[in-house]
Amino acid sequence: MKTLFYSVVAALTLSSFVSCKCLKKTDQAMNETEHLTTKAAPFNLEGTKWELISIDIEGRKFIPTEETPQIEMAFGDDGMMSHSDGCNALSSKYTQDKYNLSFEIGRSTKRYCDEEFMKKNGYKIPVPKIKTFFVENDILKFYNEAGELLATLKRAK
Repeated sequence: MKTLFYSVVAALTLSSFVSCKCLKKTDQAMNETEHLTTKAAPFNLEGTKWELISIDIEGRKFIPTEETPQIEMAFGDDGMMSHSDGCNALSSKYTQDKYNLSFEIGRSTKRYCDEEFMKKNGYKIPVPKIKTFFVENDILKFYNEAGELLATLKRAK
């Protein structure tokens, strides 16, 4: 009887231990480069449009204003990417190789927006620093060469 009791206690303890959420990796705890190696097929960015959630490298969430209701980024079928920084429209040619991205020097409109305006309404997605990306559940994340999260966007509807 004692043996049965100890076996049941051991089994319950072990099942609690194994199912404990504290032992399972979450997206936040998972090394960002693991995302790139655990997914079978890359996401094709061609023909997609995204809305900014945050400039993570700066710790800055997007806050819509009357002047800047949205910051969007679009990847065209022609190999061109375009986006706004809240003041100017920017575009550049991009190349995707699985989860790797590279951008050629792009072009921009030359509208002048002072520092105060940009502090409130400007969101410069650090495109030249983007080296890899990951898409999951319609969320796009850009990473630099060191694997640091640069920016997060959601798929536009």
